[in-house]
Amino acid sequence: EFVTRARNLLKMHKQQKLLASRAVLLERELENSERSREWALRDSRERLAQVIDTLPVAICAAGADGNLIFCNAFKAGLFGFEVDKQIGRGLIDVFGAESGESMMALNRMVFETGKALPPYEEEIVDAKGEVRVLLTTKSPLKNLTGQVTAVLTSALDITARKATEGHLRHLAHHDPLTDLPNRTLLHERMRRLIARSRRGDQPFALHLLDLDGFKAVNDLLGHSAGDRFIRHVGEKLRMAIRAQDTLARLGGDEFAILQAQVNSGEDAAEFARRVLEIVSETSDFEGSGLRTSASIGIAIHPDDGLD
Repeated sequence: EFVTRARNLLKMHKQQKLLASRAVLLERELENSERSREWALRDSRERLAQVIDTLPVAICAAGADGNLIFCNAFKAGLFGFEVDKQIGRGLIDVFGAESGESMMALNRMVFETGKALPPYEEEIVDAKGEVRVLLTTKSPLKNLTGQVTAVLTSALDITARKATEGHLRHLAHHDPLTDLPNRTLLHERMRRLIARSRRGDQPFALHLLDLDGFKAVNDLLGHSAGDRFIRHVGEKLRMAIRAQDTLARLGGDEFAILQAQVNSGEDAAEFARRVLEIVSETSDFEGSGLRTSASIGIAIHPDDGLD
């Protein structure tokens, strides 16, 4: 009986030691697993931060207190600051009074509604003093309970696209030879003046200008000289009109001038006489000996037409 009990006790002790060693081993494995998980999580965060830094998008996040909690390299480079020195500071301190106050006001809307704002365009001045156009979105960052804890702001630089759109719009509304407004832009501005006149603004005059003898310039000096002459006349006329007037080239040797705020028919006639004098001063172009004049027709709104 003693031997049996001793044997059983020894077996139990052996099992206890085995269980204890396995428990220690499992605890170590668990610690290693937790440490590996932490390393993997830290590594994934660092990789995510690196990926975000490589994106050509300005990204930052701010908390409910208006302090910056995250900013990527593109955003920092755009405004010319170091990320590590700005984290935890207020948006006004980081981005300036105007931009910072605007960001905080929009962030409050996201905190109050819990919804992302529709994309919007905004202009900023970057660290180099250049004006840039950004397409900006703001989205809420929520915790596990669904509470908004921060606002994520991402902005795409669309300056080049806006410049291209502006260039294309300019080409669609301007004469390629003289860079003056073309017929399309002339019609738009005429409709605008008609609308203003109906609201009680002063009448305006439309002057149609045709160069006399321009065919001789092309025939004797060539089309290249003819183009230079048209540009020369256009520049002279551009310098003679007021800022509220519009000078357009309709094609060939035909120009049009919208004279805004005309007091009377004599006012329009006097303006036309000055234009004729300017054209006559361009005679003997490049020493060719050719004499050039012009003919002008005038119509006044609303006396001569309502459309």
